[in-house]
Amino acid sequence: MNGMQVMWKSLFSCRTMLIVSCFAGLFVSPRYQQTRYWANGGRAGVSPELKIEIADTLPMLAWEGIKGSLVIVGGGQLPEVVQRRFVDLAGGDQARIVVIPTASMHAEDVLADEERHERLLRLWKTAGAADVRAFHTRSRESANDAEFIEPLRRATGIWFESGQQSVFTAAYLGTGVEQELYALLERGGVIGGTSAGAAIQSRVMIAGGNPEPRIATGLDLLPGCIVDQHFGNRNRKPRLMKALAEHPGLLGVGVDEGTALIVQGRRLEVAGEANVTVILHGSQASGKSTHQLDLKPGEIHDFAVLRHCSQTGVLPTFPQIDFKTSTE
Repeated sequence: MNGMQVMWKSLFSCRTMLIVSCFAGLFVSPRYQQTRYWANGGRAGVSPELKIEIADTLPMLAWEGIKGSLVIVGGGQLPEVVQRRFVDLAGGDQARIVVIPTASMHAEDVLADEERHERLLRLWKTAGAADVRAFHTRSRESANDAEFIEPLRRATGIWFESGQQSVFTAAYLGTGVEQELYALLERGGVIGGTSAGAAIQSRVMIAGGNPEPRIATGLDLLPGCIVDQHFGNRNRKPRLMKALAEHPGLLGVGVDEGTALIVQGRRLEVAGEANVTVILHGSQASGKSTHQLDLKPGEIHDFAVLRHCSQTGVLPTFPQIDFKTSTE
């Protein structure tokens, strides 16, 4: 067998292993499948009604990646390029955007003040969206009311404002609102958020603490990951590393301020001003090495490949999709 044959045999074996691993369920770690998480971490001092149990087994990532699109912003000033991309993904001049300020403890004050309410929506109106409106409640009864959540069914894009991620999940986790978010992605819409609105996009959610993370339950928008924000700006790598050590097999994603991670299918793209840090956490016990990728604005990577690598602890040695030429 010549050198060329050996190379192609190796590449074929790597591709086969990756495809088989997908169907074998390796895209979700065994511990992740067996662990129950709770809203607000289920810690002392949290009232029982806020403990919202989710399914033991979370859905696998399909080989084609996620449905719809995600825009995950690390906080700070929202760059114009990210603003435009979000509106474009929501349908451009046909976009129907719903802004959810619930994570903020001042949401009621903002919505009650005509000028501040208009300022909340202006960002997306000036970007050319056809319809922009706010959506907010702290009542879980309202969050399950079909008439109240109707605007989410008509939306093509939903944006989460900043604040405290556990305040958001206390209102919406396990309600009809959460189900409508998944339905939006299923029909090809886009969900975005900044700061706390970024952190809530992973099911295993960092609710606070540094360097010791306080873990709670977020949304299952970016499967198999833990998202952190204000990452380099507030030196949050230590807490993300500890969160990953407690949840082996998950992929760490740290987004800097003024920066967005844009996810479409398998395609990861960085936009804005700084970096997105992707961490594949290893340990001596598992024999896996820790790898860190620092993705800069304009750089593109393969989400499915990174998810696989977070399981194996090995960086990809096989060809990835050429997203610049692929029509998928």
